[in-house]
Amino acid sequence: MTLQDIQTQVRQLPDADKWQLVMILLNELQQPSKAASEAHNLAPSPEVAETFSPWIKQLIGIAPLEPTEDPKELYIDYLEEKYRLKKNPLR
Repeated sequence: MTLQDIQTQVRQLPDADKWQLVMILLNELQQPSKAASEAHNLAPSPEVAETFSPWIKQLIGIAPLEPTEDPKELYIDYLEEKYRLKKNPLR
């Protein structure tokens, strides 16, 4: 399966499943690995960055490498707000 295949399939998922996938990916990225613990800079090397698609290159540097808040808490806050607005649309 190629990255493009995955992107195509992700676009077809419902939003709730996309958020679940985001959480799984965030958790995977937060797990300490030997390579990450040895690296001082998690930014990709120029050689690796050249292999990325143009839209991925645009994303490099947008998000902080270290989360400023707990991703689970952010997701919970998002869901609470989303479903609070559905119950009370006039708010």
